[in-house]
Amino acid sequence: MEEDPAPRQSAATVQEDEMLCGEVAGQNKQQKILADLISGQKVLAEEMQKQQKLLMTHTDQQREVLNQQRDTLNQLLATLITRPRPTYCYQCGQDGHFVRDRPKPLLVST
Repeated sequence: MEEDPAPRQSAATVQEDEMLCGEVAGQNKQQKILADLISGQKVLAEEMQKQQKLLMTHTDQQREVLNQQRDTLNQLLATLITRPRPTYCYQCGQDGHFVRDRPKPLLVST
């Protein structure tokens, strides 16, 4: 009795094996594509985090400038409120009235 060294496969079995190999190759290709996409998403996420940190730093700097400007404005307003107003006329220099309330108009020479 002689043994057949390699069992013979039918044409259908060969086709099924080729299809399975093609499916495995396709799955490997899909896994590679997915791995590349995930890697790209990680890089994008890291870049977005860097940009977010820069924006937060810039926002903090702008907030500090705004606070300084507000403090300066408050100091100026406090100065205006506490400064005594003059009680004399700017036009004639007399006490007791303002330009708008002058009892007699100034004569302007031409």
